[in-house]
Amino acid sequence: MGLTKAQTAVLCVAIAATPAAWEWNVNRISLNRAAIAQSKLEAIRSQEEQSSSDLDRLRAESARLDAALAEAEVDRGHYEAALRKLETLKARVRGLLTAANYRWPDDLPYVRVPKTVITSLDDQHRPKGGVGELALELYGITAQEKAPTEQALANYFHGIDDLMAASAYVTNLPGVQTGRFTKTVIVPPLGQPLKALAEETRLRLTDVLGAEREKLLFGGWDEGAIQFFWPGNLWKISEEPQAMTVWVEAAGLNGGGPRYGSSRSSKWGGTSGEGRWGFDIPGPIAERFFNPWLEQFGITNSSPNE
Repeated sequence: MGLTKAQTAVLCVAIAATPAAWEWNVNRISLNRAAIAQSKLEAIRSQEEQSSSDLDRLRAESARLDAALAEAEVDRGHYEAALRKLETLKARVRGLLTAANYRWPDDLPYVRVPKTVITSLDDQHRPKGGVGELALELYGITAQEKAPTEQALANYFHGIDDLMAASAYVTNLPGVQTGRFTKTVIVPPLGQPLKALAEETRLRLTDVLGAEREKLLFGGWDEGAIQFFWPGNLWKISEEPQAMTVWVEAAGLNGGGPRYGSSRSSKWGGTSGEGRWGFDIPGPIAERFFNPWLEQFGITNSSPNE
């Protein structure tokens, strides 16, 4: 009762505004809670989508692994079957090798032969120390043994070439055929240096192949020899000289260009040929003695033996 009209008006406004303020505050709190709930819901949805994607990826990976496992099982079955066949074949071959009453097996690619026969088979060696496919099969030379075996043989051949080139000399032997120009080079016996090289090669091959296979592969060569024409035809050039002759006919048949050829001989035989592919002269000797001489006739020779 003691309030003035102004104070009464202010009090009335305050009383009237209190419920509105309370209502506004309640609404604000509700909106904040709704926003938080919505944010959590979006996060849950995002996690669910990521989980679904991961699950699909894992299912695909599981399917791939199942397929790989099934394929591996099939491959293992094939491998085990092949292994059984191989073991059966090995057992049969061992039986054939040890059987006293041996028979030629028509259904196998192998036959039993004495080791002493191996050295008489052809295609054992190739020029400059290569080992032929037949020799690899005959001697059971593995992939790991092939490279050091060929290297030892190559060193032997190259060493022979160097020894021959160092000791060779030109002779004045006359040509035996009219109309031909000839040049002859003599290579004296290579003696102990070649025998030492042969012994070194023998030891290297023995380290790689063992004594038995070395003897079959290099037997006879270890005395300071080389092989010509066919297995067993050894030239013991450590003990006997060689003669190498190159000839030129200035005018070929029908007025063509000059013809040329070569021959090589020793106590144990000889070989000859015509043209570049029949030029059987070791590269170092050809370069030192014969190629410059051939160039005087307009012949450029590139020997396959170089």
